Amino acid sequence: SLPHIVPPRESLLRLAPTLRRLNLAANDLTEKSLFGLLTNRKNTAGALSNLHELDISHNNILRLPKDMHSIVPNLRCLNATSNKIKSLSATLQALHPYRGILESLQFGDAKNRDQ
Repeated sequence: SLPHIVPPRESLLRLAPTLRRLNLAANDLTEKSLFGLLTNRKNTAGALSNLHELDISHNNILRLPKDMHSIVPNLRCLNATSNKIKSLSATLQALHPYRGILESLQFGDAKNRDQ
């Protein structure tokens, strides 16, 4: 293995307190795999407390995790374009705890905006 490649998930979680930006775009993620990546098995609260920007675009996410705010409490920018999210009310419910904090939200199907 190459030295610059991040080892298994537990090692990535060690870096979690220092992450400010995380790009998970185009990784064929579902809401379950997204939740698994953003949490560790022992403690989910504030796991990514310094993360401000999250890009989850171009995945297969149907809905945002309900407890996303407890995992990423200080999120400022979220790009969730080109997913399979259909319920605006469920999305707004998941994002409600970010009221007054979230500065940028990209949501919807990026392909439709270009036409």
